[in-house]
Amino acid sequence: LQQLNAEQTLNHIRHTLVNELQQTANSTQGNVEQFLSNEMKKGNVKEYTSFFIVNGFAVTANKEIAEKLLSFPEVKSVLLDEVKELEPVNTAELSKLIQEKAASDEVEWHIERIKAPEVWEKGYTGEGIVVANIDSGVDGDHPALKTKYRGYNPEDPNNPNHEFNWFDPAAGRSIPLDSDGHGTHTMGTMVGYEEGMTKIGVAPGAKWIAARAFYLGTAYDSNIIDAGQWVLAPT
Repeated sequence: LQQLNAEQTLNHIRHTLVNELQQTANSTQGNVEQFLSNEMKKGNVKEYTSFFIVNGFAVTANKEIAEKLLSFPEVKSVLLDEVKELEPVNTAELSKLIQEKAASDEVEWHIERIKAPEVWEKGYTGEGIVVANIDSGVDGDHPALKTKYRGYNPEDPNNPNHEFNWFDPAAGRSIPLDSDGHGTHTMGTMVGYEEGMTKIGVAPGAKWIAARAFYLGTAYDSNIIDAGQWVLAPT
């Protein structure tokens, strides 16, 4: 038997998990999906989306459809697609703070507090790892994040590849952007790095991808689920 390395083992586990979730969804959602499709043709359902990650659907329809869905034996529950809110971030203040510390060798207090520099000295910077956030998006042109994007191509820096690297269920935009700065802030904490600037990222050697579930500070549960499913299998 071939011995798998750590990365191959992780990929195998993820592939197996996704396959199991998809097979479960395919074998149990058929009747409900047929019902929703028929009701959509009648105008009673505006739209619906299937999710294998939770074996469920996001449905836009009236109360009568919700009550009918509850009659299906395979349907465990019908829940309201609620809205979640982000804690606002003062991006102007954050940018000012970073600029004030530019061209220094200082390390941000949170990075020093968790002793990240000591880990870097041992050679662990996150190189070879890809991280993701589910947030308000990420400013793809931010100087501390642009080159850390997995889709960034140093040979063609103005034309990054967004396929499998960026997903926006909140607003459907095709390029990385941020509606309120929160996601850029959190991604900066994860991987942010720019030569000559204050060290702000825990894993400056890692690459990032992102899913934007929040738009203007709010997100529907279905967008968060959609983003989570994409992060599990970015396709």
